[in-house]
Amino acid sequence: EAVVAALQQDFARESEQKEAALKGKGSLESTLQSQIEQLKKANTDIENARAKAQKEVEAKADELNKMEKIVSGLRASIEQETKLREEAQKGRIELEAALQKKIERLNADTEMAIKAKNDQIQQMTT
Repeated sequence: EAVVAALQQDFARESEQKEAALKGKGSLESTLQSQIEQLKKANTDIENARAKAQKEVEAKADELNKMEKIVSGLRASIEQETKLREEAQKGRIELEAALQKKIERLNADTEMAIKAKNDQIQQMTT
């Protein structure tokens, strides 16, 4: 009987240890499952942040490309305006030179006409 009682106590102790081990295993599995879920959520958050950052980078790149085209267009406009201004300046200088020559010719013609009239007047009076 003492042997049977000892065996029963050993059996009860082993049963308790197995139940405790199973509870511990279940708790460990639960903890691990919770950590796995947290890691999955963190991974999803990282992927979402990466996708958002990629969209922002693409938007900024598009904006920079648009700005580059605008700047290029402005440079071309400035070059064209400068060229037109230079051509206008050259044309103005040529026109002024032509007008000056015309004025000089008219002055010379006027002086000749006055001299001719003076000569006529002198001939008539002499």
